[in-house]
Amino acid sequence: MDLTYVNLVIGTRLECDVRDSWMLFRSRETFQQAFRSVVECREGECEGCGAKECPYRAIFSQALSSDPAAVRRHQKPPLPFAFRFPILPAAPNKGERFDVGLTLVGSAVVHGNLFLKALGNWLEGAGVGSPIARVERVESEGYFGERFPWADGGEAVPLLLSASGLSVTGMLGDRIALTLITPLKIMAQGRPLRTFSFPHFFRSLMRRVTALAAIYGEGDVAGDFRWLSSACEEVSLSGVAMKWVDWRGGTIGGVVGEAEVSGIREEFQPFLLLGQYLNLGKGAAFGLGQFSVRPVTS
Repeated sequence: MDLTYVNLVIGTRLECDVRDSWMLFRSRETFQQAFRSVVECREGECEGCGAKECPYRAIFSQALSSDPAAVRRHQKPPLPFAFRFPILPAAPNKGERFDVGLTLVGSAVVHGNLFLKALGNWLEGAGVGSPIARVERVESEGYFGERFPWADGGEAVPLLLSASGLSVTGMLGDRIALTLITPLKIMAQGRPLRTFSFPHFFRSLMRRVTALAAIYGEGDVAGDFRWLSSACEEVSLSGVAMKWVDWRGGTIGGVVGEAEVSGIREEFQPFLLLGQYLNLGKGAAFGLGQFSVRPVTS
């Protein structure tokens, strides 16, 4: 499996007291509007627009493939990026600094500066009033957490990574600690799963990664996905401390917590390692479903 991507770390400072600790996770519509404004795309005209290279359309259209087989495999395309937002500290919090993570996938990498400008405009409250926050620095992050300035002389300098390159960080082993950092909402038969299921988690992860690779990368990922789907049933969980949580009066909900997972096969590991940067489930592009994995050695 291979998929190119860029990890950005965006250092930010609050310019006023923000009382909604989960404000960043509700940014989909406002960020999308900020992106549209940056590329000077007029609302409501996408269908009749003759522009062939519109960045807004490339990022947000989620157009179905013209290949019926691809539609059957991947259905509606995911967005080709994922934010990793923090929960803001309780007010008063003016002056607090925090990092926003942003992963751009495949063809979205070339639009990095547009993402940064749109994010900066949204945080600063462009056209709304006083700034909420300001971007202070932008860095490109490597496989081992090493960071480099994103811009040099005004030109973006991306540190391009790949899914296959993640192997240099070392394999996880057959026992891992899995932590769900922000609410994970996976739908099954039209309803959210309110308890954690590794098979549902892993199958959703496979679908997300392979869809991103097929639509924004170099084409469909080869593999015995039927076998992988069956094999993930064989893992075992211990030390499970996961629960459903509701944020903002139930407007944001999902499972959070941690567990130890045993029986992780080598074939699972590329999906788990890459998935840490892509999030999972409902709202994955805007910070929900963040998770981390690490090996358990004792």
